[in-house]
Amino acid sequence: MDLRALGRGHTDRDLVVRVPDAGLVFAGDLVEQGAPPALEEAVVAE
Repeated sequence: MDLRALGRGHTDRDLVVRVPDAGLVFAGDLVEQGAPPALEEAVVAE
């Protein structure tokens, strides 16, 4: 399992968890589908 902080995205505390042997990635609210993104606290450039 990999736990990664890839810079600020939606907030300054975003993490991504990758479980390579299960083929899974958990990205929380960094990936959003079906609604307009909430960018109030976002750092879009990162």
